[in-house]
Amino acid sequence: MSTNGARNALLALSLTVMGSACSAPPHLPQSQPSCRSSERVQVIDFVDGDTADVRFLDGIRAGSEERIRLIGVDTPEVNHSNQANSECYAVMAWSEATELLEDRQAWLSYDEQCEDYFGRTLAYMSRVSDLLFLNEHLVANGFGRSLSIPPSDEYRDHFAELELQAQLAARGLWGEPCFGSTR
Repeated sequence: MSTNGARNALLALSLTVMGSACSAPPHLPQSQPSCRSSERVQVIDFVDGDTADVRFLDGIRAGSEERIRLIGVDTPEVNHSNQANSECYAVMAWSEATELLEDRQAWLSYDEQCEDYFGRTLAYMSRVSDLLFLNEHLVANGFGRSLSIPPSDEYRDHFAELELQAQLAARGLWGEPCFGSTR
């Protein structure tokens, strides 16, 4: 084999190896970004304090809408047909998330797992204007509990500490009338 032929064969092999290493994992369609990328979205509305509907603004998903489940936080559930039957502090958590981010742009960042059991995209959410980290804000102010579900648990220890501080200060659902119970 000539020097040019060997060089071309080596280049082709290198590109093949690099291309397979950079492609999406086998469980993801090629059109989906890696769980480790960040994406800018427009928040459409919140279903409850930890679940939002968003529209992607950039990249291959621009214009598409998805339901996002915030990682690391579990807020009480809202009963939209009868808010009086919502879990304790649910309406407050939903109102807080709505006030902070509805109709605003946010950055989504991801952890190890892209979707939950229900097909919702799992993400951390930060407001574009000032980088307010919503997941952190909700736990720190008692709007929800810290929730660690491996492998998506990058902030597990941080959120657990914030929850403890909220409990000790009786903030949010840790104070009256819930005292830590959402029932």
